[in-house]
Amino acid sequence: AQYRACVAARSCSDAHTTVQWNGVTNSDHRVWDRFCNWRFTDRENHPINCVDWNQARAYCGWAGGRLPREAEWEYAARGSDGRVYPWGPESPDRTRLNACDSRCREMKRRSERETGVAVTDADRVMFEGDDGFVSTAPVGGFPAGASPFGLLDMAGNVWEWVEDVYAAD
Repeated sequence: AQYRACVAARSCSDAHTTVQWNGVTNSDHRVWDRFCNWRFTDRENHPINCVDWNQARAYCGWAGGRLPREAEWEYAARGSDGRVYPWGPESPDRTRLNACDSRCREMKRRSERETGVAVTDADRVMFEGDDGFVSTAPVGGFPAGASPFGLLDMAGNVWEWVEDVYAAD
């Protein structure tokens, strides 16, 4: 809903309704495009996805902020104690994040059947079980996954854009 407001204010462009990933072929779009939230009015409280870096940057400016630098994002997600996950050392589960769960395995297999293209790591999932969502989840829906600063959705749900790129010291 916030991204739509940015578009209405003419500060942002419409989000994409097709995925814009390198290597995605026309046949892949039948599978992946249904996950772009812009086309669905019932996902107003879900994160915007299928936006490029410039769109994310424009939105942040409209909202009075900026994209975080990679190191800032990492610190916000992990804190200063070297956590593996924002919530700590415990393995991911359906209470902490929206991620590729057991249903994801079937989605990957269906994708292979529909497109005839093998999915890398088709049997790999982040955790067994069901987090309750086939695609994205509402923003802030996993309070057990909070970072040390109380930030939500720092793992799972959608990929985030940052201002710069990771560079090892």
